[in-house]
Amino acid sequence: MLAFTLNGMLTAKPLDNVCIESLSLDITEESLRRATRGATNLEKKITEVKATDAEKLTSEYQKLVEGLQEVDDGRQEDSFMANPGNSG
Repeated sequence: MLAFTLNGMLTAKPLDNVCIESLSLDITEESLRRATRGATNLEKKITEVKATDAEKLTSEYQKLVEGLQEVDDGRQEDSFMANPGNSG
């Protein structure tokens, strides 16, 4: 009897039926279709998550920039109020 071992090598050693059954895998056209659908759905979900994460990141970045601008504007106003004669 010839059989493939786990490392893919072809062997002529007799294998126990239990071992053969535990290492056997039936790949049918239907199982390939299901695997393909699953992979396609996973790809779509990853794309959706990436888009959502990109939108969130852009929004958070914009809020950060606006907050920094407000802080800078406040500092400039405070500086002017403390030294009104030093305006350029």
